[in-house]
Amino acid sequence: MEGDWENGSHGLQLKVDSFMEIVPRTKAGIIGYLSSGAIKGVKQRTAEAIYQQFGLQTLDVIEKSPEKLLSIRGISERKLREIVECYGQNQVFRELMTFLAPYKVTPKKVNMILKTFHEESVRIIQNRPYMLCAVKGFGFLTVDAIGRQLCRTLNDPMRISGCISYILHEAMKEGHLYLNQETLMDKTLALLNKNLTVPAVIEQDVSRVLYQLVMQQSIVVDHEKVYIFQQYEEERLTALMIAKRIQTARQPFPIETELN
Repeated sequence: MEGDWENGSHGLQLKVDSFMEIVPRTKAGIIGYLSSGAIKGVKQRTAEAIYQQFGLQTLDVIEKSPEKLLSIRGISERKLREIVECYGQNQVFRELMTFLAPYKVTPKKVNMILKTFHEESVRIIQNRPYMLCAVKGFGFLTVDAIGRQLCRTLNDPMRISGCISYILHEAMKEGHLYLNQETLMDKTLALLNKNLTVPAVIEQDVSRVLYQLVMQQSIVVDHEKVYIFQQYEEERLTALMIAKRIQTARQPFPIETELN
């Protein structure tokens, strides 16, 4: 936290101007961050060598005592200056990359999170990880792994919404234009409650989210058939074009002159 000490009604108090939440650090996270390309000139082997020497204190060493990196083979004074400069450029990016690297989240995707949630990114991922389903490039399975690791609410509407979207898009890849509502319900409940002794999501939870998605025009339910909205519109417009062509009278075209 950053701010000024002031005398208040309860004694000396810190008036906070800004703060940064620090996420837990792991071996995989630190090595993944250092070798991700975010730190210029540091590849996988160098990242592993740095971690081997400094362990979980690696980021503190880079931030507070960067000269200690000169003891690592291959790190010159010029490379050290580059490391220090890159490291200080984006604190939020660094914390996100360190936290998400074990989940194979790339720097490009981290930047997409920052573009969506800005300085709230760390807080949102820690407290509402299923909001990542709204970020392009984040599939449900990746987000669910993060959410479960953080032990967040498994009946979160964002989790259910992400699962429904995932199942419908997988069906499209298999050549299906839609899924029957009963089939979608069964698949959704099975995936959301997978490996759980007691189901965390029930049918009513999924039904509520389906209703919300219909209201948001994310999906269309047509006679028990559930479509992704865009797919439904494309099919509807195609059908209208075909019907219009069938109903339009056409004059015969003499081809004899063209054949001659």
